[in-house]
Amino acid sequence: MQLSEFILLENFKDQDYQGWLYTQPVDELRVDQAHKFNAVLEKIQAAQKKGLHLAGYINYEAGFLLQPKLNSRLQLTSAPLLHFLIFKKRQAITRQQRENIFAKIPKTELPLVLYNFNFEMQRNVYLERFAKLQEHLKAGDTYQVNFTSRYEFDLQGSTWEFYNKLCERQRVTFSGYLKFSDYAILSLSPELFFRKIGDKIHVCPMKGTAARNSDLTLDQAAREFLATDTKNKAENIIIVDLLRNDLSRIAKTGSVGVVKLCSIEDFETVYQMTSTIEAKIDPNISFKTMLQALFPCGSITGAPKIRTMEIIQDLEVSPREIYTGAIGFITPDNDMCFNVAIRSLYLKNNHAVLGVGGGITIHSEGEGEWEEMHLKANFLTRLSKDFSLIETLAWTREKGYLFFENHLLRLVDSARNLSFICKINKIKHDLLELISQFSKPAYRIRLVLNSNGKYEISFFELESAQNHPVNIALSVNSINENNILFQYKTTHASTRGFYQSELARIQEKNDVFEVIFQNREGFITEGTRFNLMIDINGKMFTPSVKSGLLPGVYRQYLLDQKDCQEREITSADLQAAQQIFLINSVRGLIPAKFVGIK
Repeated sequence: MQLSEFILLENFKDQDYQGWLYTQPVDELRVDQAHKFNAVLEKIQAAQKKGLHLAGYINYEAGFLLQPKLNSRLQLTSAPLLHFLIFKKRQAITRQQRENIFAKIPKTELPLVLYNFNFEMQRNVYLERFAKLQEHLKAGDTYQVNFTSRYEFDLQGSTWEFYNKLCERQRVTFSGYLKFSDYAILSLSPELFFRKIGDKIHVCPMKGTAARNSDLTLDQAAREFLATDTKNKAENIIIVDLLRNDLSRIAKTGSVGVVKLCSIEDFETVYQMTSTIEAKIDPNISFKTMLQALFPCGSITGAPKIRTMEIIQDLEVSPREIYTGAIGFITPDNDMCFNVAIRSLYLKNNHAVLGVGGGITIHSEGEGEWEEMHLKANFLTRLSKDFSLIETLAWTREKGYLFFENHLLRLVDSARNLSFICKINKIKHDLLELISQFSKPAYRIRLVLNSNGKYEISFFELESAQNHPVNIALSVNSINENNILFQYKTTHASTRGFYQSELARIQEKNDVFEVIFQNREGFITEGTRFNLMIDINGKMFTPSVKSGLLPGVYRQYLLDQKDCQEREITSADLQAAQQIFLINSVRGLIPAKFVGIK
């Protein structure tokens, strides 16, 4: 089976796994330009009449084309306004079939890492625009606004592995992996937009969130709070009323009814408040008519919908694209099921975008909404990490901590880029308090930071530095310079773990102080504990970061002082060098002698 393009829609929330797999598309319907939108919607019906299945998504911005009053506000985005693949059939699969089929996806040797995290809207900007939303609410322009922003980050490793890790962490009813030719959508939505079977339709707006707690007592208290909180109930009921009105536009008279109101659903990281509304409709209703009445879902816009969409566009800093659109399928029999595309990622060229947001009412408080918005991204940003960050510092009685602020800045940057919690003020305080325990002239201090913000500090007496050349060897085993983790000081098995095993292997049979590495292209990178600096014809050089190495604090200091320059260095350069130095902020410069490849 070819898996170059496919759509997998699955349910991990219910007790028994359910999965629909669509493969080998026979055609596609894609809208990148507004003038093609209505014609493509008509082609959906044509495909159904041929007995074909459709699966895909509709972009939030497409909603501006479904309401004449909003047409002029349309903003085209990098993601299509609508993208469906067309299939001859779909396959219901079991968990075991899922594993067997997707075992054929090509693996990557690079470990899974999410890095270069950036939240699009700064806190002060959010609070300023929150204040403007409150002005609209007080003026009666809107009763509730779903206000959003987004995370952006880069992805290294297997997208399929990433999706599976997300599914393990967040078991929801509407998981989806949509693999198109030039990008992918990964979705872990807990919210149904609408499900149509025959002449019955139901919608399940989700509004109201509470964080879960590992302490059972506190966790139950959070659930009870959400179930009884008047603010969250008010938000939910506003949206229920909006969706009842939307459904009445296509429902048979008198058939719209609320089945469940403000019930609580359990998820791994949050509790959510959900209501259920049902109605009867014409079984032959078109997808286009459904969208005109219901899209976008009221739970991710607000009430009244059209005016609120205008306010949203004025105050949000970028288009939403797939986020808060809809993902799902359409059968030849005109049955349909679409979820609200929340907790959904757009991935292209190893770059990912995740939207997050929350409902704002006149009773909302800015700081609390800011925190809740980030809480909803916990399923991603707290994705289990099997490594920690490390900082190693030196302290001497004469100078105190060496390069203290430089190390703290690097730790903060690393934590931000890799989405670690880092309470740097507390860490700094503890490091300064630690000095009272020092009785020797010099110490090496090791700080290990976990992704959840917890850290450990240990210290060891620092012996005198080497003043004679030490032996260094070049490992015969090269590194993969594309592994982004080589640029961070971590405990990950693919980097520091590999370094330590190579050091132990070579030292077992050789009188070697340090092992140096090269990448697959033959360029020298660094040692297990040191950066490298060599003298070539009277000029000092250190390997380039792009070769695959950790930019050490002392290395950067020497570069800033113009004591050396960056360049690509080969093993031949190493052999021909007039001088070789190992460098780091704890030991300074140690003269070295190259003893060959081991």
